[in-house]
Amino acid sequence: VVRTWRERGSGDSRWVESLNGAVSSSSAESLLAELELAHQQELVRMANERIRLKVKPKTWDAYWKTCHGGAPATDVAQVLDMTVGDVYVAKSRVLKMLRAEVRLLDPDHCVESGSDSIQ
Repeated sequence: VVRTWRERGSGDSRWVESLNGAVSSSSAESLLAELELAHQQELVRMANERIRLKVKPKTWDAYWKTCHGGAPATDVAQVLDMTVGDVYVAKSRVLKMLRAEVRLLDPDHCVESGSDSIQ
């Protein structure tokens, strides 16, 4: 059965109106917040991949184990045969590099210098 364009509708029917009304401002804000979080997580994931390739494995391990693994610096130092100070320096340097990498990937993304959002 072939319908003319008038029989098929113009697209601005009550169905479309109900869809537009179904998205409340709070759910739209929630969706935007989820998208922003996903965007930030992807930026950090990409930055992690790039920086991991730029630093020594021991430096990366010190950063990863303390920031992502939650291990105390003293334990990480013992496992990696580093001083505790070296673990803190490695973590600090990698975090600084990650922040710079995120800025390169998305210049509009603001990462505060004192923020630990990149971990």
